[in-house]
Amino acid sequence: MSRILPPFAALRAFEAAAESLSFKQAALSLALTPSAISHQIKGLETHLGVTLFDRKSRTIQLTAAGQALLPQVQKAFDLLEQAASEISEAPQGVQAVDEGTPLPKVTLKIFMPVGGLSYGFAALLAKIAQDHQEALAAFTLEYEIYEGLQPDPLSQEEGISLSFCALSDQAESTPGQADATRMSLGAILPLTLLCSPKLTTGPGALTSLERLSFQSLLHSRERPLDWPLWLQAHAVPTEGAQGVLPDRGPRFDTTEQALTAAVLGMGVALALPGEAEALIASEKLVQPFENAVIQPYENVLRSSADFEAKNPLLQTFYGFFTEI
Repeated sequence: MSRILPPFAALRAFEAAAESLSFKQAALSLALTPSAISHQIKGLETHLGVTLFDRKSRTIQLTAAGQALLPQVQKAFDLLEQAASEISEAPQGVQAVDEGTPLPKVTLKIFMPVGGLSYGFAALLAKIAQDHQEALAAFTLEYEIYEGLQPDPLSQEEGISLSFCALSDQAESTPGQADATRMSLGAILPLTLLCSPKLTTGPGALTSLERLSFQSLLHSRERPLDWPLWLQAHAVPTEGAQGVLPDRGPRFDTTEQALTAAVLGMGVALALPGEAEALIASEKLVQPFENAVIQPYENVLRSSADFEAKNPLLQTFYGFFTEI
């Protein structure tokens, strides 16, 4: 039976917020941030096509639709909790399976970052599909997109999360939680400095690293570590008259917006593979000097121990990557 259901995480966020009438309290109960709760509820409202909360300056109240939905969600969660309890307490036996009976496919949800950050992972999946076509047929892969470098921590309970960690950040090189599994895919993504051709000619032209101090740095809120990592890798002074402050320059919500500003000559931007290929091909953006590339990020797959216990074939999926 095909079902069209709201996201489970969004329903959990709604129940917690509706019971406490506070995004902050809901966030504390689910070990999330208030912004994550708000994002989940907005997604649920979009899915249902209704407004669930009246959002005021300091308080929230359930709308008529929210009041109608809450008891149904609570009832559904109660039934799931009861069913899980009955199964866990029942005697466990081994059910024989006929050799001719096909094994059910495993649905595996993968949380992936928005935009060009997924470029390297997509290439790995294409390689796996080519080398392990029959084995991969046991999996039905679903993808959910998130913004920024790190997904909602809840994603590790619902599936595998793909994130991008800074190689110089040792804190990001270990699991975020004691029960989480972290698998480096060993694919390091190059980060390239780009600018408009207009900035490479005339007085003050950006022809070397030393002239970077005369340019505005264009930042993307999707990846706030880009400029600090890039400047650190090139040993660029960040103090003094010739220093380049890592946080100098305008900030944009997305990397795409920062690259558009670079095309207009507003400053210099940084891009990962796949983010600026069309702009480079059309010569709207150029790499101003030879040493404009560093490799600060690595692809990392994360999942929780609980999720692995419920999905024994997950190690088979991970094994595909170890052979690349």
